[in-house]
Amino acid sequence: MTNTTPFVFDIETAGADELFRRPDFVRLSGYATPGSRATLTTDAGEVARLIANPSFGPVIGHNITGFDLIALARWHGLDLASLRGRVYDTDLAVRCEDPPPSGKDGASVRPKGYYGLDQSAVRYGVPGKVADLDALAKEYGGHDQIPIDDPRYREYLIGDLRATAGLYKALKPLTTDYIRREMEVGLITAQMTLSGFRVDVDELARALEEQSKRKASNLQELSEITGMPLGRTVGKKNPRWEEFANPLATKEGKAAILDFLAVRHKIKDRFIPRTDKSGDLSLNGDKIKELRALVASHGAPADLVRALDLIVALVSERTVYQTADTYRVGDRVHPNIRPLQASGRWSVTKPGLTVYGKRKGRHRERRIFLRSRAT
Repeated sequence: MTNTTPFVFDIETAGADELFRRPDFVRLSGYATPGSRATLTTDAGEVARLIANPSFGPVIGHNITGFDLIALARWHGLDLASLRGRVYDTDLAVRCEDPPPSGKDGASVRPKGYYGLDQSAVRYGVPGKVADLDALAKEYGGHDQIPIDDPRYREYLIGDLRATAGLYKALKPLTTDYIRREMEVGLITAQMTLSGFRVDVDELARALEEQSKRKASNLQELSEITGMPLGRTVGKKNPRWEEFANPLATKEGKAAILDFLAVRHKIKDRFIPRTDKSGDLSLNGDKIKELRALVASHGAPADLVRALDLIVALVSERTVYQTADTYRVGDRVHPNIRPLQASGRWSVTKPGLTVYGKRKGRHRERRIFLRSRAT
């Protein structure tokens, strides 16, 4: 690191889920250098150009490799590769200095937001945080509806700049190989999120249609066997039929299945799967599979075995195609990739690409993704 003029910045945006969808995503930006007052601007391009200026460095912000730099690269021309060796993400630095505990109980000792700027600033004794952005968003009906000139909005951004600068001073400098490496990795994952993964849109549409038809067919057959209602009539003055989104999750659906099992087929209560807390009928896949194996081994009637097979198929239906479509922007998904696990292993979310199958035929789920090409 040859640069010695720290450049602290932060941005205020529309809702995070719109990062890859809205050119006006970045609404207000702020930056400061040592000895200068914070500058606020609605010109995000100005901030991107200043960050790209090699005379500044390190470029400092909280979770900037997971959010801010990606937004500026997406909409304002920032070249992430040009920032190698110049970025100091205080979020990553806090995680390096105070990593999450390993083991199944690790998450329980780290409250939600533990590594966020608010809680990190408190732990390190850094002042600066003011106001409540979520309260402002609620007041105006959304983060993208807060007036740019609202003094509370602007003071919130200034407070974040102060807190980030203070946190940077309290943390280890960018001088060890370990810290430098983690900042490099942060830029790599930021670029991966920015570039995204290509989706075969036509194949995805086919997969969703196949799944929808299969689900509808299974529900119809299950309804015919058990009497489970697929919807209900709503409205007194103008009654209309309304289909259930998930009949098995409704009280009417569960009542019909329970009646089918306990009354029509006289299955004893101790064999009927129930939830631990409420004691309601449980349609958990494993429990239903156990019941299906039990009744089949005792020569159960064909309609009972078939109904249980249909329930297993329905509750085991994967949601990976719908998830991909939900997060798709054009022909790509842009998952959030961050080293959030205790081991430093990357987590991949929104969508969680690592859950797409590999074994027992589920490898076909990956057919909706294409080999990437240069962007």
